[in-house]
Amino acid sequence: MQANGAAQNRESDVSCRNGAPNGESSSSGVAHSNGPLPAVNNGGAASEGAAGARKKKHLSQSEEDVIRLIGQHLHDLGLNQTVDLLMKESGCRLEHASATKFRNHVLDGEWDKADSDLNELKALMHSPSAVVRMKFLLLQQKYLEFLEDGKVLEALQVLRSELTPLKFNTERIHILSGYLMCSHAEDLRAKAEWEGKGLASRSKLLDRLQTYLPPSVMLPPRRLHTLLKQAVELQREHCLYHNTKLDGGLDGGLDSVSLLLDHSCSRKQFPCYTQQILTEHCNEVWFCKFSNNGTKLATGSKDTTVIVWQVNMETQQLKQIRTLEGHAYGVSYLTWSPDDTYLIACGPDDCSELWLWNVQVHFSTLSVSPDFHFNLSDLLKYNLCLYNPPVQKL
Repeated sequence: MQANGAAQNRESDVSCRNGAPNGESSSSGVAHSNGPLPAVNNGGAASEGAAGARKKKHLSQSEEDVIRLIGQHLHDLGLNQTVDLLMKESGCRLEHASATKFRNHVLDGEWDKADSDLNELKALMHSPSAVVRMKFLLLQQKYLEFLEDGKVLEALQVLRSELTPLKFNTERIHILSGYLMCSHAEDLRAKAEWEGKGLASRSKLLDRLQTYLPPSVMLPPRRLHTLLKQAVELQREHCLYHNTKLDGGLDGGLDSVSLLLDHSCSRKQFPCYTQQILTEHCNEVWFCKFSNNGTKLATGSKDTTVIVWQVNMETQQLKQIRTLEGHAYGVSYLTWSPDDTYLIACGPDDCSELWLWNVQVHFSTLSVSPDFHFNLSDLLKYNLCLYNPPVQKL
């Protein structure tokens, strides 16, 4: 009875040890090795089952797009193994296989193979003419690299036998042919405004080539970064108290803000203390406008004058530099030309005059019918500032 009981206890002991997750209580090598194996095997089967379930999960188009955007961003960071795992687990594809080959051949400077890849990509493009444009860009890079390496005969062969037969952008081909006269590589890079042979110029070339490919084939470059930047800019535009000085302006990049929260400026950050009082106008000020570069301010008043102020960018103080007089109806609107050379002033609704000043040199007026509608870009395009009335110095 005792012997049988001991035997049962030993069997129970072995069974417990075999079922132990890590075999910690085992005193036998066999029992220790047998203990973990079932758990590992079962865990592996469970993992495979879970992975299979994840692969079978149906993803919407927007979910696939997000995964591809994340994958592209990780790829740009050099986390290629993570990208492979993400694509494998999600069942998505970062880009078309032909596009991947094309990318690698462009970055490696294998132009003949890249040209062959274009034939595969042609069927995936919405516009057949895009192939000619892409081929032209490839051959242009090939031509410039031959010139930089001093292979003038090879470059001439590309120009005559490959670029010219495309019959595309003849004007550009004439410019490229002029580069044959460059005496050294530095001269070539300067005249062509080109970074030279290497990864930098090829990456820029690839960015241009990607614009001709549908996003289903190859994503536009740095697409996630572009979307995030657009989101930040939109939030700034809707921020009631936004102060661009706090974050370096819209061109400050994503590093100047947090992506974890919506952008919001506190009212305390908004300038709300008077810095300077301008008293030079003797009646109501109807309109004011900063120049495009921010260094000048024009103010228009009911007193019929326009005053141009110089802005001190360090102290943020204004100094009067010009007074433009004679607008009999008063000034209700002002605008600067894109280069800040000219200033246009309009009167109220019942005023048919438009005044155009060269704030640096001349003073002139134009009469415009009240029914004539125009915009500043048209005035500058047709160069109406060359209208030649009597000139007076300011």
